Amino acid sequence: VTPCCYTIFTFGNHQVQCTTAICITKFNDFNCNGHQDGTEPVLPDWTFVITNAVSGQTIYVTTGTNGVTCANVTAGTWKICEVQQAGWVVTTPECVFVTIATCQTISVEFGNSSTGTVCGFKYNDVNNNGTYDPFPGPDVPMSGWTINLYDDTFTLIASGITDANGLYCFENLL
Repeated sequence: VTPCCYTIFTFGNHQVQCTTAICITKFNDFNCNGHQDGTEPVLPDWTFVITNAVSGQTIYVTTGTNGVTCANVTAGTWKICEVQQAGWVVTTPECVFVTIATCQTISVEFGNSSTGTVCGFKYNDVNNNGTYDPFPGPDVPMSGWTINLYDDTFTLIASGITDANGLYCFENLL
């Protein structure tokens, strides 16, 4: 600055835009090891409850077709819990706590495995060719037959009877 003159200084500010988010991936844990392995698919349509540990603010989110959902949150500690669905068991913790800073995105994974179902079909292989030949073929479903399911030590673990269409299922095997 010189005497009798003035200089104008201009200061500009720019607000940094950022997102603070929690992203959740839901996967089918085929081998029940608690980690998503390369071939294990994602699971859409699972609901999660995200709750702020201090304020109690609650956010409900549901995974999309890609098995992922994200929620914009404020910095702080959050509890994330999955809402269980019938026919599935958890292979990772059902709830987790995360602490997130401003402008940070945290990713968490939740795994489940189906409770295991084995279904089959009993039929009379009239022409003895080893395949089911429905109408107009000669093979017919067989109802009222007892089907037994054994484990690898030949211990009986389930028993069922075929229905009118020759079908049977053993459920909740895990």
